Amino acid sequence: MGYWGQYMPLLVMKFGGTSVADLDRIKKAARKVRREVERGYDVIVIVSAMSSKTR
Repeated sequence: MGYWGQYMPLLVMKFGGTSVADLDRIKKAARKVRREVERGYDVIVIVSAMSSKTR
């Protein structure tokens, strides 16, 4: 639920693998999340393992 009891649209964003492989890509993902928050979405962010960190 958003501020003041108003329901906001909910967006789930999942990042993993190459999209979080290094700091520049993590920052790019963060900018995408910020853009959606600025558009008025409540955002749930799911981050899975970085590229080549799982077996």
